[in-house]
Amino acid sequence: KLRTQLALGTLISHMDTPEVMMVENHEISETLGSPPKLEVTGRSLDAFLQKRIISNAGTPAYNRTNKEVIDIVYNATPSAIALQLLTVYVLGSALVSQNILPNISVITDTSIPTVSAVQRSFKKGTNLHEALLDVLGSQDLGIRFERPLRDKAGNFVHHYNSTTDPNGLKMCLYIHAGVDQSASVTFFYDTGDIQDAKYLWSVKDELNCINGSTYYVEVTSFFPFATPPSGWGNKTGYVDVTKINQDPGLPTSPATTLQQAAIIQEATELYSKSKPKTFMEATISKNSRYAYRKDYIVGDIVY
Repeated sequence: KLRTQLALGTLISHMDTPEVMMVENHEISETLGSPPKLEVTGRSLDAFLQKRIISNAGTPAYNRTNKEVIDIVYNATPSAIALQLLTVYVLGSALVSQNILPNISVITDTSIPTVSAVQRSFKKGTNLHEALLDVLGSQDLGIRFERPLRDKAGNFVHHYNSTTDPNGLKMCLYIHAGVDQSASVTFFYDTGDIQDAKYLWSVKDELNCINGSTYYVEVTSFFPFATPPSGWGNKTGYVDVTKINQDPGLPTSPATTLQQAAIIQEATELYSKSKPKTFMEATISKNSRYAYRKDYIVGDIVY
């Protein structure tokens, strides 16, 4: 009966959160002498965007020898690129009309800091979710699906596009900068919030020097140091930006300044992802101060 009530593909949400999830798996375990156990699992609805691909929108980049289209290029701020991708592949599909998701609006958080435009390229066939996480991650931004939700006073809890959805009746894809909850949501052993925990500090993926090249330019000055660390302290990575040209339609035209900037941009992002990391895995106690099934909006990054 539960498999029917929570059928595969069902959209679900808790009472006090606007975030939406999708049922993706039914797993039944059986043991002799015990009743069968059904486990229903799924992910946040934004993962459904893995079922959309990037194809023919944006500016094509060419292989310089045979001018074959190898990538789709975007030039804008990270949030603007994400908005463009969602507008094209979710609201008005660049492929076929069947790919359009109905009753969806898209909105960008107005508190997102203004940054310089970046150049982003994606291989044809890249899934939309992967592309969004890549471009938004460069500015530490996020995205989530929200359903229509009002509080007891009738005020909107979810975000909505007042232009395309003035009554707030559609589900919303919300591009956001996150919420700092460090002052209001804390977990301590002393207060009974944590039952057990594991901690890990890692330098496995650490890089402190980045090299890079394009078709015409090679940067060997070791970003971000004028004089790189030496010996065992030197941990060098590499970025390949050969797909970027000043004019995608004229792939044999050198573009020294533009390509140097592209290398620095890619190197900066690789460097930011390659710092020493700290991980924590914890089990929240049943006696925690925090209520089960209540959304405290802690997101994916917890300090």
